[in-house]
Amino acid sequence: MKLRVISLVFVLVIGIFSTLGQNTAKFHKGIEEYFDSLLHYPTDTINSRIDRLITALPDKKEQAKVAGAAFDYFYGSPVMGMEAVSLHIAENWFLNGKLEWANPESWHLLYTFAEFNRSSMIDCDAPELILESIDGYMVNILKGDGQWKILYFYDDKCSTCQEETPQLAKFAKEYSGPRITIFAIYTQGNRREWAEYVKRIFGDISNPDVIILHLWDPEVASSYHMKYGVLSTPSMFLIDRFNVIAGRKLNCEALCRLLEVKLNESNEFRKLFANIFASMEPVDKEVIDQVAETFYRRTAPDSTLYRETFHELYSFLKNTPGAPFQQGALDIGRTYILGKETYWSKEYLDYTSFDIRLSSTNLPGEKASDLFLTDIKGRERRLLQGCSRYTILWFYTISCEECRKEALTLAEKEEYLRKKGIKVKCIYVGEDEEAWRDFQKKNPKKWVYLWDKTGKSGLDTLYDVRTVPQIYLLDRKKLVIGRELGTEHLFELLNTL
Repeated sequence: MKLRVISLVFVLVIGIFSTLGQNTAKFHKGIEEYFDSLLHYPTDTINSRIDRLITALPDKKEQAKVAGAAFDYFYGSPVMGMEAVSLHIAENWFLNGKLEWANPESWHLLYTFAEFNRSSMIDCDAPELILESIDGYMVNILKGDGQWKILYFYDDKCSTCQEETPQLAKFAKEYSGPRITIFAIYTQGNRREWAEYVKRIFGDISNPDVIILHLWDPEVASSYHMKYGVLSTPSMFLIDRFNVIAGRKLNCEALCRLLEVKLNESNEFRKLFANIFASMEPVDKEVIDQVAETFYRRTAPDSTLYRETFHELYSFLKNTPGAPFQQGALDIGRTYILGKETYWSKEYLDYTSFDIRLSSTNLPGEKASDLFLTDIKGRERRLLQGCSRYTILWFYTISCEECRKEALTLAEKEEYLRKKGIKVKCIYVGEDEEAWRDFQKKNPKKWVYLWDKTGKSGLDTLYDVRTVPQIYLLDRKKLVIGRELGTEHLFELLNTL
């Protein structure tokens, strides 16, 4: 009921603002053309130019008319994010009393617009919501797994939702890419109808790249309606890995287009870094420091560009084989992420701190960490016991498709590995003992099969096995030659030995 009352207010806001726009948009000849010319600039630039335009006018009445026209124009713009310009005008020209709002009777609606949108504009830090899941536990949306988070507020009775929600379910079923968490947030209060709706629309989705959490807040205790401006449904937001709002008021079609743009940007960053470092070989600490300092000078004034650049640089170095790159990732993480806290959300800083701690173990050139695991006969055995001229430590799970592909590749190269004096040790990081034993029967008998049966070996604090498969290559002295390798990089490295 609360949401329906709020939605009525929203309808009134739209109506009054639209009427006001009809009275102001024609105030100056060519003003709409000027506003049109600004649409592809960043909102900060648009705000600055609108402010200069208003300030240049001779008296308060003229300023108020142009400010009102600008508010209406950008409020009604189909370009995502332009509401931020309207918010800027409302807060910096009308709500603070600098100028007089044209219609005093609708001033409180202008105030409501600002209150309900201030926290959820693009490039704002996503407001925290702690909501109850359909299973009865509390979920903090800022702590969701994955590179992207989708907030989707919906009502099972809303006619637009009835079209859009199945589209989101279709997206969740078919999506392939960096992991996404979808928070599907039901805005009504009938738990039975909600559960039936979730089962009917989302029940058959099984996608390893997508996590779906079904949440609600029937008492609106979290104030989600104000924090995210949820004045009607459906309402969809895209939140990036830094817990910054990347898209708002999306539908599924716009969501797909925006994600495609963002993924292309990430690919372009990787190509850029690959080309830069290829042109500066041999790459060492000095080269990486020089590249980082150059990017810092160019991006520091723009927090969004800074975050994207240094996240991508950190990820690129971390996922590039070789000691200089691995150490470079640690240096970048410590200096430009943990050392520049004001650019990052707390959750991202916590994640990076944990990531750096794991990445600091078993670096190339260091002796590999030893630990006690269980072998196929149930005996306790040291991981590094019986290492050969070279030893492959291969971490995997049974259900992982990529692990199955790597197992086949390693098995096909068994003769090659044997001739080079390489021992393969397979370390299972799952929990299904029967599946583990069955896996051993289907793969080469000379491989060593180990398992952290008790979960107390310290494996997950000494080796980075958050994602599998992972390969570490050791020499005769048990020193790490390469870490977190795929089979392609493994064999490239072996061919150089």
